[in-house]
Amino acid sequence: MLPLKDGAESASNVSIVRMLAVLSRFIGATHALGVTEISRDLSMTKNMVHRALTTLVRNRYLVRDGSDTRYELGFGVLQFLDPTAAESDIRAICNPYLRRLQELSGESVFLSIVVGRNRVNVDSIEVPGRRVTHSIRGRAVPLHISETSRVLLSVLSDEEITAYVRVAAPLLRSDGGVMSPQSLWREIRAIRKNGFCIGHGEPRRGEGRAEATYLAFPVIDMAGRPHAALTIGGPRERFSIEAATRLIPAAQRVVVEANRDACLIPAKPVYLLGE
Repeated sequence: MLPLKDGAESASNVSIVRMLAVLSRFIGATHALGVTEISRDLSMTKNMVHRALTTLVRNRYLVRDGSDTRYELGFGVLQFLDPTAAESDIRAICNPYLRRLQELSGESVFLSIVVGRNRVNVDSIEVPGRRVTHSIRGRAVPLHISETSRVLLSVLSDEEITAYVRVAAPLLRSDGGVMSPQSLWREIRAIRKNGFCIGHGEPRRGEGRAEATYLAFPVIDMAGRPHAALTIGGPRERFSIEAATRLIPAAQRVVVEANRDACLIPAKPVYLLGE
């Protein structure tokens, strides 16, 4: 814990020292901390502690817990870590935003990452009722299949996408058809322009129709490399294209916050060719 210095210092310096003392109190903490506890431990008034906490939360060094009255370390501290250190868990970073998207939409939500030439779901919150994804957690889905997969593919470089198209040809669809490279590139350009992908998903072979609507957004690092995709999915009769479109502005605000946290750490390398 940082000691508070005695002596004549400017008001701004004193405020900075107090703020650092409050931040240091969270180092090694095993539980969320409240104003009263911090005030007692640091011999500071509750008003001083509250002002420091407000600044630290605004700059993402701390976050409020589920009770909204206690605080924990935020992802802002990750910018001080050695980038060669152990990789942070993107699930931990995105989980609060996954929950917010679920509460916002009332539909199922999914977190997916790139693994080789595939997309894999690593986290989800599924609402009761009919499943809207057949990509169970851990199952690999090619990067050209589904809105979520193409969102991840779209944030790779043109050279990487060209390499993917070459090694993945023919671009088989889940309904048994084949997607042309030209069609895939048109979708990629649209996703890059809009910042999201929206659609009815890929119908499975033998079903004859799409069952769900999906709205997917990329989560990227500071270099624009893909961390993950956040996807909202719901039954087509309830979560229509029109309903998903109305949700876009609010969902984008949540995703912007997720990207602010995720950009503080480098994304894992993508190995499309299996090298």
